[in-house]
Amino acid sequence: MVNMAAVSAVIGNLYKDKVSSTRRVDTVNSETGVTEVSEPTVVLTDEPCYLSVVSKDDSTEQGAVGLTKNDILMLFMVPTADVVKGDWVLVTKTTPAGKEVVYRGRLGVPQIYDTHIQVTFTEVGVA
Repeated sequence: MVNMAAVSAVIGNLYKDKVSSTRRVDTVNSETGVTEVSEPTVVLTDEPCYLSVVSKDDSTEQGAVGLTKNDILMLFMVPTADVVKGDWVLVTKTTPAGKEVVYRGRLGVPQIYDTHIQVTFTEVGVA
């Protein structure tokens, strides 16, 4: 039988990028019925991850780091990472040349597997 925790740990050790995230939580005030939004709470800080450009759009509308609004980014993390749809993230990707590139955006719906989490990533500020 395969030890999935061990497999996950090995995969996690291969991640060279880093992700930090914040989350806001909406709560309804029981006395007033008004929805209140919390201040951003730090959820992750420099957690290992891998950011991949799954689909590259060849249009000329470029945003940060040469990405376009139609590019699809995928973030991979260990299965124990605390992520939910809508989390704001800051991802630092290290290029093969050792240069760090920072991406900022929001997460889509996480897909959780035994060995990893993968989630679409929408960069904010792209035209």
